[in-house]
Amino acid sequence: MTSIAYFITGHGFGHAARASAVISAVHEKNTSIHFELFTSIPQWFFDAQDLALLKYHYLKSDIGVVQKSALVEDPQSTVEELNTYYPIDASRFQWVEEYLAKNNVSMVICDISALGIFLSGRVQIPSVLIENFTWDWIYEGYLEQYPDFELVITYLKQLYLKASWHIQATPCCQDFPKIDLIANPISRKQCHSCADIRNQLMVESDVPLVLVTMGGVETSINFMLELKKLTKVKFVIPGASRQFTIEDNLFLIPHHSKFYHPDLVSSSDLVIGKLGYSTLAEIYYAGIPMMYFTRPGFRESQCLDCYVRSKILSLEITEEKLRSGEWKSGLMSLLESEKQVRTAVNGRYQVADFILHKLNIGNG
Repeated sequence: MTSIAYFITGHGFGHAARASAVISAVHEKNTSIHFELFTSIPQWFFDAQDLALLKYHYLKSDIGVVQKSALVEDPQSTVEELNTYYPIDASRFQWVEEYLAKNNVSMVICDISALGIFLSGRVQIPSVLIENFTWDWIYEGYLEQYPDFELVITYLKQLYLKASWHIQATPCCQDFPKIDLIANPISRKQCHSCADIRNQLMVESDVPLVLVTMGGVETSINFMLELKKLTKVKFVIPGASRQFTIEDNLFLIPHHSKFYHPDLVSSSDLVIGKLGYSTLAEIYYAGIPMMYFTRPGFRESQCLDCYVRSKILSLEITEEKLRSGEWKSGLMSLLESEKQVRTAVNGRYQVADFILHKLNIGNG
């Protein structure tokens, strides 16, 4: 049996969602591949997708960005934590290195944890970097105000270049001298039909359904009262309650629930949420419009914003629009639009084919 080790950053669920999409696509094409996951993302996130041949190892595989809230970063705390993690001390991860060497791991995939590249080099296993940005590029956005990022930026930049192969996932945020594959947007597949999800929510097919999401982060939505005023629209809000609750036209569901996020996206007529990679990709293939909040301090937001404006029927929600109530008229206008039909191959299959080819393994 061929084994692949997957190192996934613990910064939000977007990277884990992308990794899950790749793992699922590989298994669709070849059922014999075994995956070893190394991440601090909770195991339930992967268990919910019923991914076969998967073993989970809890590991803080990088730092990412420390956040004060879903939309606000803390650069000072980030650089302080980075300085305790980098440069990587091999003795701290000796157990991982020994595990890779002893368990016949044939490939290491990293999204976007540089630790996997570091360890793959030590045990001489080929590595694949999958990204739409790398952490050194993100940290460069804070450099002017926080010059202490300089050392870790230089360190990570050199480490990322040591990957055997480099895959970028559209929308890509930065340029590199050599890229082995630029994949279409990568998203997880839908598991349940729209009719099934709407039946579970008790929402008729002709009733407008809007998903309000902050990318998997438990949060309180500060405009719930305004949502309740739009009585002809149903809103489903993950992470807004500890148990499934219905308040007027609002469906408040737990952060960790039976509802699979791609199913909620596909069953909705519109999404309101934080602009993040996995949500954007799922919306793209669902062909529905989006109203979105950006993170002005997070460098990736600029790239995602440009992509959404060009590829998805959308409207940015600003604090000014929230105060004025203008967003409500924009929402109703977007709900009148028709779904867009996507014909592009989902990037998860392009990546799966690339991986199988590099392993010299076909579909089976």
